[in-house]
Amino acid sequence: MLMESETILKQDFYVHSTIKEVKQLLSSGEIPSTTGTILFYDGEANYRLEQKSQNIWQIQINIRTTVNGIKKADFLGFAQYDTEKNRMIKWMEVN
Repeated sequence: MLMESETILKQDFYVHSTIKEVKQLLSSGEIPSTTGTILFYDGEANYRLEQKSQNIWQIQINIRTTVNGIKKADFLGFAQYDTEKNRMIKWMEVN
């Protein structure tokens, strides 16, 4: 139970950290790279950006966590970010 709770907390932290970094990219006004990877101590986040309209970007986030080098969990989520409002307008978790 403790390991499961720890994994969920890590995933939550990694998702928030990834969203924060992607929001900074999108709010900079520059055209961002459409894919990227953020490495964490015991996991990684891969993101993919797709421009849906002039102001709306869809963000796909895939988190992979490990414990002692062993894959523990995957997480997949989607968000939509409005560059005009500078905020997330939609969020969906797949698992």
